Amino acid sequence: MGNIAISIDKQIEKLISRGIDFEDYSEQKIKEILLDIGYYRLGFYWYDLRRKDGSHEFIEGTKFKTIVDLYYLDNDIRYILTKYLNRIEVNFRTSVVYFVSIKFKEDPIWFSNTSVMSQAFVDDFPKHYSEDFKQKHFVIKNHHLNHPDCTYAPAWKTLENFPFGSLFKIYESVQETEIKERISEKLGIKPIDKFERIFRGLVHLRNRCAHGAILYNYYLPKSLPTIPKIEYIDDKRHNLRVLIQVIEYILHHISCNRKQDFINEINKCLSDFQEKCPEAYLIYSKKSGLNILQENLVV
Repeated sequence: MGNIAISIDKQIEKLISRGIDFEDYSEQKIKEILLDIGYYRLGFYWYDLRRKDGSHEFIEGTKFKTIVDLYYLDNDIRYILTKYLNRIEVNFRTSVVYFVSIKFKEDPIWFSNTSVMSQAFVDDFPKHYSEDFKQKHFVIKNHHLNHPDCTYAPAWKTLENFPFGSLFKIYESVQETEIKERISEKLGIKPIDKFERIFRGLVHLRNRCAHGAILYNYYLPKSLPTIPKIEYIDDKRHNLRVLIQVIEYILHHISCNRKQDFINEINKCLSDFQEKCPEAYLIYSKKSGLNILQENLVV
């Protein structure tokens, strides 16, 4: 919309002038969609449907329906990814808390100990464990009411309230290599540096999902490292398909049933759109590398 906000009527006029085909959409329905999803957000989905001559004109024959279908397909894939990334996050959190806490049984707040964690992490931790943090989380608040002399609640209480990205930072900051290896090997990935690169990518994806960011034409800033049991297409290791392959691989090491559920849900979503919205499906598949999955994406 440029630097000046324009009305819904002007938005429709602009789309028509650029060659969009509204087909049989009523004006009321078009306005409903623009007021629901938003002109600006839909713009991420029509970006690849513009002519390549530097103008804002659409490729001839571009349909408004295709753009809306593309948005909803991306949205549905995002919901599925959010669900299973959360499953991975829970497992990862449990492993970090358990293995470090068992190793350092005498120190329930090991995350504040420089013999366990990096100095930089320990120095920075009080910023996260603020008064607001304590008041926001009932278990933490209740702990300090019952134990007013404690600086921090134990790890199994405290870290339950940390998001995926912060939890990953805790893993990175653990000083003992043996503990990090046990956690990474439990999820089928070694060595540690490969595990950290992969999980950095998953945290990045999880953040995009949490903020409703576009997925299908998104590429990771850095390619993921290879995993021997994953077969990559044309050695592409930075698109949505590869991230889904990695999620499947990790889920296999958590629960074979959850892995199969994940495959089934992705397949159902894609096959539904392939049948009902073939134009959107083809665009999505081409840009993301994702299509109807075989029984397994992992060899």
